[in-house]
Amino acid sequence: MKKLLAFILALVTVFSPLTILAADTSDSANEFFYEKASDAIIQKYMDECEALINEIENSPTEVTVTGTKYYVSSSNGNDKNDGLSPEKAWKTIEKVNSMTLKPGDGVFFKRGDTWRYFGSLNAKSGITYSAYGEGAKPYFICSLDAAGAEKWTLTDAPNVYRYNGIVGGQDTDIGCIVFDGGRAWGIMVVKESNGLRKDNGPVFNGIDYYDNEALPFNGYADLIGNLEFWHDVNEEILYIRCNEGNPGEVFKSIELVDDDPAINLVSEKFDTPDEVMGVKEYAHDILVDNINIFGASFGVGAQNVKNVTVQNCIFKWIGGNIQGAKGFETARYGNAVESFGYSDNFVIQHNYASQVYDCCWTAQHTGAVVFNGLIIRENVAEYANTGPEVWLNQNGKPGAVVTNMKIYNNYNRYIGHGWSHQRPGEGPEGGIFYGARVTHETSGSTFSNNDVYNNVNIFAGGGTGNYKFIHKDAYNFHDNTYILEYGKRYATFEPWANAKSYRYYKADLQAIYNMGYDPGSKFYYIDEKDLLEMYKTAIPNNGVGVFEDIADNFWGRESVDYVALKGLFNGVTPTTFSPDGKMTRAMLVTVLARLAGNTDKGTSTYTDVNQNAWYAPGVAWAEANNIVNKGGKFRPDENATREEMADMLYRYAKMYFKEGNLDGAQAFSDSSNITAAYADGVKFCTKNGIIGGYPDGTVGPKKNATRTEVATMIMRFVSYLAKAESDSSKVLAKETDAIVLKGEALKSVLDNSLVKPALETDGSVKFVPFAEKGAPTISLMHAYNPSIDMFKNPYVVVKYKCDIDSASITAMLVANGSNIKARSFADENALLIDMSSYTSTVDRSTYKNSMIIRLTPWGSTSRELDLTDYFTVEEIVFFDNLPAAQAYAG
Repeated sequence: MKKLLAFILALVTVFSPLTILAADTSDSANEFFYEKASDAIIQKYMDECEALINEIENSPTEVTVTGTKYYVSSSNGNDKNDGLSPEKAWKTIEKVNSMTLKPGDGVFFKRGDTWRYFGSLNAKSGITYSAYGEGAKPYFICSLDAAGAEKWTLTDAPNVYRYNGIVGGQDTDIGCIVFDGGRAWGIMVVKESNGLRKDNGPVFNGIDYYDNEALPFNGYADLIGNLEFWHDVNEEILYIRCNEGNPGEVFKSIELVDDDPAINLVSEKFDTPDEVMGVKEYAHDILVDNINIFGASFGVGAQNVKNVTVQNCIFKWIGGNIQGAKGFETARYGNAVESFGYSDNFVIQHNYASQVYDCCWTAQHTGAVVFNGLIIRENVAEYANTGPEVWLNQNGKPGAVVTNMKIYNNYNRYIGHGWSHQRPGEGPEGGIFYGARVTHETSGSTFSNNDVYNNVNIFAGGGTGNYKFIHKDAYNFHDNTYILEYGKRYATFEPWANAKSYRYYKADLQAIYNMGYDPGSKFYYIDEKDLLEMYKTAIPNNGVGVFEDIADNFWGRESVDYVALKGLFNGVTPTTFSPDGKMTRAMLVTVLARLAGNTDKGTSTYTDVNQNAWYAPGVAWAEANNIVNKGGKFRPDENATREEMADMLYRYAKMYFKEGNLDGAQAFSDSSNITAAYADGVKFCTKNGIIGGYPDGTVGPKKNATRTEVATMIMRFVSYLAKAESDSSKVLAKETDAIVLKGEALKSVLDNSLVKPALETDGSVKFVPFAEKGAPTISLMHAYNPSIDMFKNPYVVVKYKCDIDSASITAMLVANGSNIKARSFADENALLIDMSSYTSTVDRSTYKNSMIIRLTPWGSTSRELDLTDYFTVEEIVFFDNLPAAQAYAG
């Protein structure tokens, strides 16, 4: 224990610059909380969220102005009126934009009235914009009404129609098409510079579920999916494919979302720079209150703001438009409330946003910027790609300041679902908070007093998840509540190029909680049945039941819905699943790779695998992770048998968990037919309820697994993983991904290094140090060892023996003679070194396979001792993930 205490003291001195977040020890009751969400818990937070939405939708007008009040009514107004009373109200948005208003004035729109317009309401500095009267909030519709069969004409391409109205060209584009108020929506197709359509499925449009390839795209004739659309900005024509006939006859309402902000906060120019923001132009002292906005590229948009508040507003179907030169660029955007530029005292409160292409509430900028006093509170965000976002791409420029930011009391639910999930070519992220490229390493940047707390996050995460993308030292997360899907990515902390992600597993959450991240927060997980129930009852137009060959009473209906919703299986066509179809070995490893969240393209060594084949990445992943035997032929097109399936699932489980004794597995009358190599896999799957037998008492090991059987096994397997992961006795360090050096292997690695290793009879290695008495440093070096790639295995555990009672062990990583900062900590016999903090700063080609570790006993007595009498190393193990290294280090 004395060694451990001394080591902790040493770390405070040596590694304090790298102590990113300290654990909050002010409240000893803040213990790590992780458990399955009960129905009661889910209902409690859902009820709270619904209550807040209802409160926002029915919020009264409680604002006052010091200047003149002007009134606007689309139902009984007239632009020739003076606007000074409800009886003499103005009529149009154009009239409001044309008027010269004075600071302190207010413009009030009549409740229950509707304004449809292209362009923007230009909100000017010093002015309040709100509502008057009784009833629903003033309704701003920023889209074209395309309903009616007469507005559409069939082209020479089958099922492709052109819109007869004017949609504009290079100055605009249609970002989204909403059918019947949201019963269905269009999927935009854009063309990449390589001539291919930018498309990445699977996607769902409210009616059909399909997964297209990135095929050549030359025009409207190449629209192949139902409700895909293309805006030809050169010819200024909008095309849509509608398989059911003329879209104006199929749908009662069709809205074409415009490429303009509904409300544009107008900047005012000044002679001298603002003392806080350092800019000469910004929108200031504006209040936007109680407006309901449908469509538009932004709900409320601005560049540079000061003293701006947006409150009590509703935003639906926002964005999807091209972010640049129309017809040449493919990036798309669209946020409910955004300031792109400097901001000081920017308040976004008590708003509700639903179906937003990108993020709901955001401050953004490129380069050095000041974000001061950004407040995001008491909002509800749903069906968006991201809830709150603080997007800052410094591009290497110093001087960014993000300070006094508070994000609290918000509800984020269904993030990453709905229309926002349909992001062809970009991939869904489902971020409950996104702080991209906040590069705290950039010189001169400051992040201080930024808190994210008391937020509730429910059922977030499309695709693989990516719940939060941040630097954990830039924002202080604490006391939040999460009800999220088991296994999705939870947080990504590092810069984009070398991102380190943690998943929504107990071990990963515990690991970052131990770093001091998100203290006081509650982590609830939902399993596959919760997920299905959510899709069936809570999320409209989600893709459940789209397969026409899966009847409601089909025995595998639940599992088919599950694997489709998880993106693990695709249909064989947009509307058919082929439940009795066979599952090939190539299909099977692809499904398992998707389940693992694998994105590594990799290559395999099999002689019968085409590296350009669609299944090649899945095969490479399976080979690299020992899911299948290595070498020889893979047989990708052969049907997978039930015993092969069981073996692969067993190997998958062993990557993470201790399986223990397999005795007690169910016996079957045909057990003798099970291939010996697959016997443990079948025992594992049958013992844990993943594979069941047939009514005749057989298990059918050699039978081909049908697509429905595999779907059912996968759903049961995920349920097993969730239960096993919550049992700490089963969690296993990922030994299959670790590189273990001990005994002769350790000695051979060190033979050409700065030490002279000697192998002891117990298999440990004793060192004759490069520096003897008086400079007690033991330097260990593995020089260009091709078996070690520290960029894939950056977490090192050194198991050692040290008999100096008053000493402890510190470590410093060295490359090319220069110290590299790294975190390390130890107990009585293990040192854990986190090298991930420098993988982005070291030349990969030079240091990929080499490293020096300096082990320095700490304590006054050690300086007079020959360390070879007291110090030996038993093994050095390189891990690819921190939880596994922590578990191994004890």
